[in-house]
Amino acid sequence: MPTLPLLVLAIFVALASIAAAVGLLLRDMLFRRRTTLDRRLGTMADSGEVGFAPNTPEFDTTPTLNPVRRMTRWFVRLVYESGVDMPPEAAQLLLLLCGLVVGGSLFVLWQDEPLPGILGMIVGMSLPIFYLLWLRANRIRVMQEQLPDALDLLVRAVRAGESLDQAIELVGTETPEPLGSEFRRCAAQIHMGLSLHAAVRLLAQRVNLMEVRIFATTVMVHRQTGGNLAITLERVADVVRDRISYRRRFRAATAGGRFAAILIACLGVLAFSYMLFFEPEYLNAFFAEPIGWLVLSAAVVLQLLGILWVASLLRVDY
Repeated sequence: MPTLPLLVLAIFVALASIAAAVGLLLRDMLFRRRTTLDRRLGTMADSGEVGFAPNTPEFDTTPTLNPVRRMTRWFVRLVYESGVDMPPEAAQLLLLLCGLVVGGSLFVLWQDEPLPGILGMIVGMSLPIFYLLWLRANRIRVMQEQLPDALDLLVRAVRAGESLDQAIELVGTETPEPLGSEFRRCAAQIHMGLSLHAAVRLLAQRVNLMEVRIFATTVMVHRQTGGNLAITLERVADVVRDRISYRRRFRAATAGGRFAAILIACLGVLAFSYMLFFEPEYLNAFFAEPIGWLVLSAAVVLQLLGILWVASLLRVDY
């Protein structure tokens, strides 16, 4: 016979899953909004004329001091830049579900203690965010590697006599994911009547890469001043390759520091897990006093601050 805490835990997980499913249903029925641009692009994609990434919001860039609004913008951009086929509303419900499952599990296993439940909810909501950050870093790295070849293709198309609009469409067709979908969306916006200046500016907003911003600035300046576009884009491709080469050398030089930071970050979690499963009496004595919870909270906060500090030192701006 299963014990009462396990039954309570199973019921809690089932209720949390049902609540998430109902929330997704209500979101699809009441709060699903698509812009006119997304509807037009969806029609073009269904007809086979142009393909694009399904989850492509237009980012709100108006200045604001509201922290909630800024956090919402950051999360919407994170979901899009990670490349997952999921609207931001569904991702928010996923965060809530993970927090409820982990927090509720610790709340039940620790005999209705509120602090483990709160800490577990924070950890559970952080896990999907870390996963999205990892997906975004990988996606950005892939686009960085694809960009020089895409610019070379753009140069060859321009030298062959095609216009810049046609060259961008060709790059979107020939370049694999994830960079190809961004150029295809740019080409679709131009087909719909958006100016090239506005299309490449939106491309720079969607792709958070300095190299893409350099490309967009080059195209916009060329539209105003003129000149040999093929030679200019070829020089931009050389600049992009130099930046990628520098970034590789930097990562190679700091590999030891990154490994040491990861090892130190994992040691505390591994030690706590060992004590939890193999020496639970020590943890019970430790958590029996309020000072134990205070020491654990301080250790977690200091560990997170140290990880963020080391990551900021070893980070290369995209």
